[in-house]
Amino acid sequence: MKLRGFTVVEVVVAVAIVTLLAAIVIPDLWAAQQRITGEMFMNSVHDITTTLKLYKKRTLRTVPCAARRTSIIF
Repeated sequence: MKLRGFTVVEVVVAVAIVTLLAAIVIPDLWAAQQRITGEMFMNSVHDITTTLKLYKKRTLRTVPCAARRTSIIF
């Protein structure tokens, strides 16, 4: 019984199909990752802002700012 392998044409066609599919899918995955990263950043900014507002409300003081040694007034 003799086993038959793949021909060069079959291998080239298979590689071309995989490359084409990767070219279609990879940009979509990258765009989805960027969208998720942006949403995570905005959620973090929202959480920090909410925390600072609650701090100001509960302490009845301005929020300390380490960057300029001044206070931020919301």
